[in-house]
Amino acid sequence: MKARSGDITVLAGDRPAFPRDEVVVRGALRNDTLRVYEAYVKKGVKWFYEAVSKLLLKRTLSEEQYAFALSVVTGVRELKWEVKEAFYRTGMGHILAISGLHVGIIFLALVVILRFVIPGVYVPVVASAVVWIYAYLVGFLPSVVRAATLLTAFSVASLLSKPVKPLNVLALSLLLSLMVKPLWAFSPSLWLSYSAVAGLFVLRGKVGALFGASLFSIPFALKYFGRFAVLYVPLNLIVIPLMTAFMYSQILALLLPYPFTYSAAFFYNLLEWIVLKAYSLNLPALHLTPGWLSVVIYVVLLSLLLMWLRCRTTS
Repeated sequence: MKARSGDITVLAGDRPAFPRDEVVVRGALRNDTLRVYEAYVKKGVKWFYEAVSKLLLKRTLSEEQYAFALSVVTGVRELKWEVKEAFYRTGMGHILAISGLHVGIIFLALVVILRFVIPGVYVPVVASAVVWIYAYLVGFLPSVVRAATLLTAFSVASLLSKPVKPLNVLALSLLLSLMVKPLWAFSPSLWLSYSAVAGLFVLRGKVGALFGASLFSIPFALKYFGRFAVLYVPLNLIVIPLMTAFMYSQILALLLPYPFTYSAAFFYNLLEWIVLKAYSLNLPALHLTPGWLSVVIYVVLLSLLLMWLRCRTTS
C-alpha cells in the first residue's frame, strides 16, 4: 500500500477485487485501518465490469448466483465469505477464479457462434483474437494469458495445417509470460496453472488428464498453501462438468433468457450444494510445506517416471 496525491493505492484483492494491477481509492488511513470513501479503476475494465454486471443482474435468479457468475466472468469476487471458504477448503477455489477452464469454455462458445458469420478455417484464429481482448479486459491474469497463448498457437497451427507439440507451446507460453511480467515468477496462480496443464498434456484422456493435473500441481499447492484437500480429485470429476454446463447456460442466458436463465440457476444451485456438502464433511486435509528443492525433485522424478512408462507402453 502506498500514498499518492492524497489517494491510497492498494493492490487488487478480494475487496474490491477488480483484477488489474492496482485499484485507487479515496479514504482516511488511521493506524492500520483504511476507511474507503470512493474507489475507481483503470478505464477499460470498469465499463466491462459494469456492462457484464448489468446483464447478469437480469439473467440470474439469486444474489449468490449473480456473485458467482460475476466472479468467473470478470474476476471480481463478491461472494459471501462462507461460500468462498467452502470452495477453498474443498480444493475447488480454482472454480471461483478465471482459469484456463473458463477461457476454454468461452473459446468454444465463440467458435460455435463465429461459424455462422465467417469461413470455418478462420474461426479459431478470430476466436483467439477475441480471447486476447478478453484477457486485456480482465487484466492479463497469468491463467488467462496462458490459455490465450495456447489457444492462439493451436489455432494458427490449425490454419497452417502444422502439427503442434503441446508441451513446447506450454513452455513458450511460460517464457513469454515471464518476459512480459517477470514478477509473475512469484505468483502461486502461475505455477499452479502451468503445472496443472502440464499434467493434462502428459496424462491424456478425461480421467487420466485430471489425475495428471493433480499429480503435477500437488507439490506447488503444498508449497504455497501448506495444505491439499483430500477430495480434490473426486470433487473435480463432478464439479468441472457442472461448471461447464453452468457457464454455457449462463452465456446463452445473456442472449436467450428463457429457458437458459433457469438452467443456469439449476446448475449453479447443484454446484453450490455439492461443494457445501463436501465442506460440511470436515475431512482433514494433507498438511505439508515442502521446500523448493523438494518440489523440483518431485516434478523431475515424476516426469521421468511417466516418460519411462510411456516408452514401455509404446515399445
